[in-house]
Amino acid sequence: MHHELVESIPGVVLLTLTHHTDPEEYYRGEVTEMYNSDTLRAEGAAFRLDHWANMRSVRGALRGLHGGSLKKLLSVITRESHIMATVVDCRLGSPEFGNFAQYTLDYDHQLYVPQGCANSALTVSTVSYYQMAFETLSGGPWQTGQDEIKLSPLDPELGIPWLLANPVVHPRDLAAESFSMYAASELAEKFRYV
Repeated sequence: MHHELVESIPGVVLLTLTHHTDPEEYYRGEVTEMYNSDTLRAEGAAFRLDHWANMRSVRGALRGLHGGSLKKLLSVITRESHIMATVVDCRLGSPEFGNFAQYTLDYDHQLYVPQGCANSALTVSTVSYYQMAFETLSGGPWQTGQDEIKLSPLDPELGIPWLLANPVVHPRDLAAESFSMYAASELAEKFRYV
């Protein structure tokens, strides 16, 4: 199977955040709206917030590729933080099945990742602070095992071009299956593109 970098994955939505800043004469800072269900729904990213986690990663840290039954909303939370998010389409029947798209996330952008897609986050700034919000099938907090799709981010078959050489990857992510192993598994049948 041929895998390639594509411009976008169906259902993945890059959102631009609105920052409300005080006028200079009484500047106190700014307010950023991080979650608005109506805005998400209007963008085609219907999302119920069930669980929220904050992450801190150092330059070169590569988290993922994980996905499955969870819908996710990835948000950078400081101006100094920058990450490269990669999303792999793992949904059988999708026109982009097995392909991946990459998105630069900063303080001005969020990324919505639908069910059946695996995502990663590579920190390209010195340190990054970001949040991952989840919608779970149960409607409760995220539990280990709910991200059933676990792909090796360094799978040579996928051939994902990482922005930084030699990213730091957790051993369990390195030991995760290749995309071809996933595609041939019963698990792949669970995630169909509609």
